[in-house]
Amino acid sequence: MDPSPRGESANRQGRSRLVFALKLIVTVGLIAAIVRHVEWAGFARYVGDYPVWLIAAVVGLWAAMMLPSVEKWRALLAVHGLRYPFGRLLRWYFIGSFYNQVLPTMVGGDAYRVLKTLDNGRHRACAVLPVFIERVTGLSSLVAMGAAAAAWDWAETGHAVSGVSAVAGAGFVAAVAVGGAVWARGWLGGLAARRWCPGPVRSLVRYGDDLRRRPGVLLYTVGLSVAFHLMRVLIFWLLLWGIGADVGFGRVTVVAAATMVIGMLPISLGGWGLVDGAFLVLMEAYGVPAEAGLTAALMSRVTVVWVALAGGLMALFERRGSGLADEEGAAAVAERPPEHLGVDASIDRASG
Repeated sequence: MDPSPRGESANRQGRSRLVFALKLIVTVGLIAAIVRHVEWAGFARYVGDYPVWLIAAVVGLWAAMMLPSVEKWRALLAVHGLRYPFGRLLRWYFIGSFYNQVLPTMVGGDAYRVLKTLDNGRHRACAVLPVFIERVTGLSSLVAMGAAAAAWDWAETGHAVSGVSAVAGAGFVAAVAVGGAVWARGWLGGLAARRWCPGPVRSLVRYGDDLRRRPGVLLYTVGLSVAFHLMRVLIFWLLLWGIGADVGFGRVTVVAAATMVIGMLPISLGGWGLVDGAFLVLMEAYGVPAEAGLTAALMSRVTVVWVALAGGLMALFERRGSGLADEEGAAAVAERPPEHLGVDASIDRASG
């Protein structure tokens, strides 16, 4: 194996191609399994049952979901003393949603949003942490909602899927709670003080203290996450209700949480086949016909595309512009100097 930089680059490219090829094989296999499992005449009939007003309402809900997400991002940036206008962040969020849809990954939009706030006048960690915390609070909130709904359903019906989901969800929430307690107690500071601790990790821990000092903001973001995911669950419930599927809001919450966790497994391209198959199987376990479950899953993808297209138009405009958006992003300044937030300015400059 070539140890030179050129050889290392070639090895990385080779591994990336191999990973992509394996994910492609898994994706094709999952889609093939779905195709064989579904009765397509029933699927076509379900698609034709949707009223236009319901599809319009779903598209509107997808767009409305941007608002609590952007407000979370804005509040978490403000914790670090960074002030960005809500409208600018909303535009970047729309563009990020476009990249999430067109790139074969679930993190394309997140990377774009980090990049837009990277030159923030304080530290690069202050661009990474808000997006990371936004994702963690969002996932944790949905899993907690799913676990609560599953426990309620299991107590009333004894359904096995609900029982397993309640136990798994409770375990996940407990693990997050333990990690949150370790962080809240400031014990990660000892890790950052070690000489062997990598510089990026040290920066993330140090600037994470900004949020640790303001737990009210964290609670605020959790509340916004709950609002976001209530709308998300409502979308799936409407898409099932619109074709006459008899399933309660609580069970849709359980399936929405489970499919999000399953979709995080890095085994397919953009979650295709994996998320849709999991949604279909879990809904079928709750008595929803496979064709109805697949119809709702695919229609959710079709409707969110309209929101992503709006982001694509914004991205196109940004590319053709004079670069003003990038200059605006770099012009966001700290509300207060770093030292006023309890961070030593010399460390800030040295680790920048």
